[in-house]
Amino acid sequence: MKKILIILILLFNLSVFAQKNLDSKYLTALIYLKTNSEINQKIKDYREHWLKNKKSKNNIESFNISKYISYLSIPNIKEELDIFKIDSKKHREKYYFDIEENILFNELLPNINSKIYLLFSKPIDNYLIAEFMINSSNNEIDMVTHKTGPAMHLLFVFGENNIVKDVYVSYSYYN
Repeated sequence: MKKILIILILLFNLSVFAQKNLDSKYLTALIYLKTNSEINQKIKDYREHWLKNKKSKNNIESFNISKYISYLSIPNIKEELDIFKIDSKKHREKYYFDIEENILFNELLPNINSKIYLLFSKPIDNYLIAEFMINSSNNEIDMVTHKTGPAMHLLFVFGENNIVKDVYVSYSYYN
């Protein structure tokens, strides 16, 4: 029941935010994150490993969405996709942008008492890069500009009509 309610809220937000020029890839990615049990388990494992919390009894992992959009490089994923054949330096030169604030993200999901934050980059062609970070400083902009600690990277690959076709996950640790 909780899953259905979240899906309905996100679908409603999809139509509202489409009118406000928010790329639908963000909303499609959020729906995927909230409804795919395999990716939800990976988010739970990430949280439980790094925050040492009691095991979650929820089927859907909770997190906050950062209102900041920042450049995220292509995660180190060992797959034979065309986007991985791009040199990371060339990718940065071509797609780099300064951090932007998008207050529409504050309206997508209500902020909850979670240290896990989802950060998005801008969609490029048919993919979107995101990462989960732990906000240990309780300062969102500091978490984005001075990344430290563990990160769970996500690469969303979209098919026709901006529907998630594949999601690739990798992990790293920022020093």
